[in-house]
Parts: sequence; structure tokens; C-alpha cells
Amino acid sequence: MMLRRLAVALLLTVLSQSVAVAQTDAPGPSPVDELAPSIRSFAAAFNAGNAAQLAAHFTDDGEYVADNGTLFKGREDIEAEFAAFFEEFPKSQLAVAVSDIRLIGDKLAVE
Repeated sequence: MMLRRLAVALLLTVLSQSVAVAQTDAPGPSPVDELAPSIRSFAAAFNAGNAAQLAAHFTDDGEYVADNGTLFKGREDIEAEFAAFFEEFPKSQLAVAVSDIRLIGDKLAVE
């Protein structure tokens, strides 16, 4: 259940990032390469138990849905939810391995 919760949070993090990848014939970085720094930053913040850094990955009006269906709206609520999570599970760790990302338009990516 915790893994699903983290997967949702990571997916929302990827979705909340405004990433524009140029669609040209010239070879360039892959979507995975483009988003990798954000994904690594999210995992590092999680592993440090830093709710503020995690919440910074969301837009001001971002949304996070917990595995029980509870909706948290806005960066402040998301930060409070992660803070409560770390209080309950202080030794939680997150490992992320992304093999593919599908771009949908210029501001949406699905892992």
C-alpha cells in the first residue's frame, strides 16, 4: 500500500513539472534524461524525510491523492501530508528506476 502511495506521488511529481522537450528530427536527450534530475531530487528529498523539499516538486495548486483516496490540494497540504507520513514512517526509503516515459504534449509525461 505504501509503494502505491509513493508511486502516485512520484507520478504527480513528474506530471507537475513543466517540461518542454523539443520535437525535432535531431537526436537529443530522451524524456527519461530530461526528467531524471527531478525524479532523483524527489527520491533524495523523500529519503531525507524532507516534506518541504518533496512538496516543492508540486505546483502551488498541485494535487496529491493518497492510496486511501484522500485528496490533498496545494503545496501546503501536500507538505503537511508528507510530514505526517514521515512522522509515522521515519525510516521510509524510496528507490526509483524509470525505464520509459511517454510524453503527452509538451507539459505532461506518464511514467
